[in-house]
Amino acid sequence: MSARARFDRVDLIQLPAVRETQVLTVYKPDAADAAEECDGARTLRLVERAVESMQDLRVRADLISAQALDLIQLTHRERTQMQAELRQARADRATWELQARDAQRELADATLKIREISLARREAELAARHAQTRAQEAQSRAEEAEGRARSLEFYLKKIGGFLQSRLVSAAG
Repeated sequence: MSARARFDRVDLIQLPAVRETQVLTVYKPDAADAAEECDGARTLRLVERAVESMQDLRVRADLISAQALDLIQLTHRERTQMQAELRQARADRATWELQARDAQRELADATLKIREISLARREAELAARHAQTRAQEAQSRAEEAEGRARSLEFYLKKIGGFLQSRLVSAAG
């Protein structure tokens, strides 16, 4: 079979700017028309077929372009939404950080107050111990003074008894 005979049976039309996987149009002439058809008519049919393929490609390209535009718009909306969510998240984080700093400041203030109260309590305990020690010392001195006073009283009674017995014996 000659190359011309193979060409007459099946003609492939490929568009050079498009990959093979995208467009491959097979032209199969009818067996009855193949013998009668001249080269000009076959070329015309091939051109018509190519034009139809190009129109189909144009429709497909328009569809793909429309889908791409839809995808771009959707992506833009999603990006805008994500940016808004990101801004909100940043605002929430800033608020949380501010609240955390306020809480830390309040914790530091509370810790300081607890230390002040603890120090005041220790000072009060020391003062109470000191007062208790002084009270015990005062009580000891009071007891000593009472003991001396009783001793003096007893001594004075003895002296008074001695003097009285001397005065009674001297008077008598």
